[in-house]
Amino acid sequence: MARSVYIKLESRILRDEQGGVLDRWKYGRECLKAKKDRRQLPHGFIEDRLAEAERAGLKLSEREIQYRLKCAEVYDEDSKVRSAAAEFGSWRALCDAGFPVVDVDETTDPEDLAAEAGVSTEPPDAWEQPTLIPGFGETIKVRGRTIPLAEATVGDAKDYRETYRQIHENFGKTLALIETAVDAMEDGSDGDDEANAVEAWQRGNHVDDRTQTEDGTR
Repeated sequence: MARSVYIKLESRILRDEQGGVLDRWKYGRECLKAKKDRRQLPHGFIEDRLAEAERAGLKLSEREIQYRLKCAEVYDEDSKVRSAAAEFGSWRALCDAGFPVVDVDETTDPEDLAAEAGVSTEPPDAWEQPTLIPGFGETIKVRGRTIPLAEATVGDAKDYRETYRQIHENFGKTLALIETAVDAMEDGSDGDDEANAVEAWQRGNHVDDRTQTEDGTR
C-alpha cells in the first residue's frame, strides 16, 4: 500500500540535518488542507496521523503536530518559513520563539535562504533513494565542505558524527545509526582514519562475506 504524504514527509524530517523545518511546515500545510472551510480539523484527524506514524515505526506526538500546524498558519509561503529557519537556525529554536512573523526581502533568492539554514529543497521522493551506509546521505557536510560519501574517509565520518551530536542531541534514532556505522568503520579500518569510509563499513559488517555463495564464489 502506498505511503501517505504525511509519512513521506515524516520520513524525510528524520533525515534532515537541520531538523526538517521546511518539511515540518509542509506537513502542517497538508494538515490545513483537511480543515477546508471548517474552523477545526476533522474529528480524529490527529489521532489518525499518530496511528499511521506508529505503524510506520516513527515517533510523533500531538504537541509536535500542533507546532507544525501553528507554523503553517503563521507562514503562508515557503519563502517566509525559509527566512524564519535562516534566522533561528533550528526547528526547536523556532518553536521556542513562538513562530514570530518575519519580513521577507523579495530580492533575496529563497534557495539562498534555504542554503543558509541548511534546509533541503529536494522533493520528498528524492530521499527514497538508497544510500551506501545507513544514517548517511549521498553527501556529508564536514567543516563547511560537502563531501560525496563514496569519497569520504573514516575521519570525515567521525567529524560528521561529532557535528551531528552537537546539532541533534534530540534526534537519537539517526545518531544511533551513525554511531553504529562509525563503530563498524573503525573495526573495518583497523583504526586508519584515512581509509575509505564505505569500504571500511563493508569490512566491519562483513558485507563481502555475506555476498559469497556456498561454494566460495561471488
